[in-house]
Amino acid sequence: MLRFLLPSTDLDIRSLRLALLNYIKALQDGKSFYIRINDLKSESNKSEQIGLEILKKFAIDTQNSFYMSNNLSIYQQMAQRLVKESKAYACFCNKHSACQCASITKKDLQYRIDKGEKFSIKIVKPHHNIVIKDLLLGKINHDLNEVGSFTILTSSGLPTTIFAVAVDDMASGITTVVDEQENSIATARILYIQEQLGFLNRVSYYHLPTLKSKTKQTLTVEYLLQEGYLPDAIIEYLLSLSAPIEGKISYLPDAINNFDFASLYSEAKRDFSIEELREFNRKHLKWMDAKKLSLIFSFADRDIGEFLKLFLDDAATINELEEYFTPLFQKKECNKIEKKLSELILDAPYFQEYADFKSYLLSKSNLEEAEFEKALRRVLTGKEEGPNLDIIYSYIKSYLLEVAQCH
Repeated sequence: MLRFLLPSTDLDIRSLRLALLNYIKALQDGKSFYIRINDLKSESNKSEQIGLEILKKFAIDTQNSFYMSNNLSIYQQMAQRLVKESKAYACFCNKHSACQCASITKKDLQYRIDKGEKFSIKIVKPHHNIVIKDLLLGKINHDLNEVGSFTILTSSGLPTTIFAVAVDDMASGITTVVDEQENSIATARILYIQEQLGFLNRVSYYHLPTLKSKTKQTLTVEYLLQEGYLPDAIIEYLLSLSAPIEGKISYLPDAINNFDFASLYSEAKRDFSIEELREFNRKHLKWMDAKKLSLIFSFADRDIGEFLKLFLDDAATINELEEYFTPLFQKKECNKIEKKLSELILDAPYFQEYADFKSYLLSKSNLEEAEFEKALRRVLTGKEEGPNLDIIYSYIKSYLLEVAQCH
């Protein structure tokens, strides 16, 4: 059993990478995969719902989704159990206090509770170091002082995420977790909680180098999709930052068959780079079936898809291709020469070949060839530069009556 903890905030690229790797590992091992939704502190599940919809776009199965708030009473019972076993204690301190609550007598404790003082519950500091047996890094040793005494239940009765995860992993039989090195202290605390609760079946961990971004802003997956990046390109790029990819992994089914967890990077190789992602996205747009590409622009025509691919040396995203596509079917702001050409095109017979089309317009317009080419490009594409007109014509000739429109 593998799981992914869906954050209560917007899904970012780090979280998406972990979702993908845990999902791929589950399918490779023939195990179940489920999504744990952290809604413990959220009054609205809007972010969680958006996150689930985004995961679906990446072909991640979201059917086995579980809201952590459903287990609230279990978390509270587990915390109380630890208190009764003297493995946890009530803490009345604020954040800035030097905590001495572990040594409060039972009499004083009851007195403060009877007074109505609010308290959280903290787990007792371990008496030994916590060792994570990591499949990627070997043994990760966390000093007992580093693990420390930490809150497992807040004064409002809500479990901390670490405590909830520890209890849920026990209850659901999680066997493997792919996480980041930055979270290894959290893993150590999860293992310590489970140890205190008597859970001896250790989970197998992979702690990858923490994915960092060269951009200052936090890159959400929703932002990348809105900018016109393809899910398949994002998947391949994120996997390439996690392990060397041998051969052609371009879609999630390929990754499930070919991704090698034994080759995971143990050291950071590269930061997340939007420029590198652009190149992966450009490659996927070039690979995409032309008809499928046209469907993104509300067509079902291979010629439109091939027309769009003409601009992929300059464009790398759907949004950038839109800048070439939109002017095609818009009425153009035309000068006199361009309006004249537009009228001639709208009245012209159909020509299969561009050479015949060009010859006809030249004879009818009496324009010099250089002037003619410039004006025709503007009438057909709305642009002053671009691929050769004979190539453009071969893809848009069926749409000339819609394309050659002037104001």
